[in-house]
Amino acid sequence: MTSSIYSTDMIPNRPYLNRIKRLIKTQGYLLVLGLFSTLLVACNNSSTEENTEEANDQAIIITKSQFENEKMAFGQTELQTFDKSIETSGLIEAPANASALITSFISGTISSFSKKPGDRVTKGEAIIELKSSQFIELQQEYQETAVRFKSLAIELKRIQNLQAEQITSKSNLQTTEAEYKTVEIKHNALKAKLSLLQIDPNKIENGMISSSLWLRSPVNGYITSLNAVIGQYIEPGITLTSVVDISQMQLKFFLYEKDVAQLSHAKKVIYNILDSPDKQYKAEIINIGKQIDPETHKLVCYAKTNPDDIKNIPNGAFAKIKVIDSDYQALSLPEQALVKEGNKNYIITPLPQITQAPGLVLEKEGKISLIKTEVTIGETDNGFVEILSPKLAEKWILVKGGGNL
Repeated sequence: MTSSIYSTDMIPNRPYLNRIKRLIKTQGYLLVLGLFSTLLVACNNSSTEENTEEANDQAIIITKSQFENEKMAFGQTELQTFDKSIETSGLIEAPANASALITSFISGTISSFSKKPGDRVTKGEAIIELKSSQFIELQQEYQETAVRFKSLAIELKRIQNLQAEQITSKSNLQTTEAEYKTVEIKHNALKAKLSLLQIDPNKIENGMISSSLWLRSPVNGYITSLNAVIGQYIEPGITLTSVVDISQMQLKFFLYEKDVAQLSHAKKVIYNILDSPDKQYKAEIINIGKQIDPETHKLVCYAKTNPDDIKNIPNGAFAKIKVIDSDYQALSLPEQALVKEGNKNYIITPLPQITQAPGLVLEKEGKISLIKTEVTIGETDNGFVEILSPKLAEKWILVKGGGNL
C-alpha cells in the first residue's frame, strides 16, 4: 500500500493568499480603467475630428489678392468704455413759455398776412390783419366814454367845491360821485379790452379810429402753422396760427417707475431723431417727474438740449433716447466687424486649427480659411460694440471687409 505524505509546509499561509487576491483585483480595475480611457480618448479624437471636418466644410477661403483688393484687416478685441444706459423714447418739444397759439378776441374778416409758415417773428410783430366792425364800435364806445369820463371829473370837482361852501346839497354831490364811479369803471374796462388787442388807448382818445387791427406774436420764434385764408370770417377763440421758439426746445421722455431707482447718478442723455438715426446728440437731465401716470406707469422727464443741435429739428419730432447712468469697460470690436443675418450677429475668424497670425498664413500660403462664429453683443458706443460671448481674448478677427463675404 502506498501512503501519501501531507505536510502543512506545502500550504501557503492565509495572509499571503489575501495579498494575492487584492493584487489580482487591483490589476483587474486598472485593466478596466485603461480600456475605458482608451475608448474615451478615441471618442474625443473622433469628436474633434468631426468638429474639424464640419468647420472645414463651412470654411470661407480668401486669397491674398482678395484680402488686399477688398482692403480687409484682422484685429483683436480691445477694452473700450461703454455707458450703462436705459433705453426709452420721447420727443423734441417746446416748453409752455416758448410756444403760443394766436387767436383773436373779437370777430372779423382776415384781410392780409405779413408772414407765412417757417418765417421767423419777434415778440410783438404783426402777423395777421383783421377788419372788424366790432373793433370800430369798441373804439367808438371807448372814445365816447373817455369824453364823458373827463367831463364828469370836471363836474365832480365843481360840485365838491360848492359842497365845501355849502352852496349845494350833499345828495347832489353823492349823485355826481356815483355817476363818476360808474363811468370810470366802464372807461377802465374798455381800456383793458383795447390793451388785449394791443391797441394804444391814448391814440383813440386823440381821435384816431381804425377799421382794422393786427394780431401779433406774443413770443419770439418761428411760425409753425397758419390755419386761415384771406376773406375768412373768424370768431373769438379760434386758433389762426402758432409760433414756437425753437431755441428753447427741450427733450421730453418717459421712464417706467422701475427704472427711476437706477437714475441716482444719471445726468446725461444721448438721443437721435427718427429721420437721422446715425446722428447722435447729447442733452442734460433737468427734471425727473414726481407723478406716475396710472395708465402707462411712466414718469415724464425733461432734458436740456443744445440749441445748435435742434435748430433744424421740428417741434414734436420723435426721438430714441439712452439715459446714461454710469460707465464701465468691456472687450469690444468695431461695429464693422459684425456680420448681421436677421436678428443674429456673427464675426469671421480663422479656422480653430490655424495657430499662426493671419498675416503670416496669407504670406506663406497665399490664402486663408475663415469661419463665421455667432456672438452675443451688448452696448454700442462710438463705433464699437461690446462682445458678451464667446470669449475672444487674443483671437484674430476679421474687423474690416467681412460684410462682402
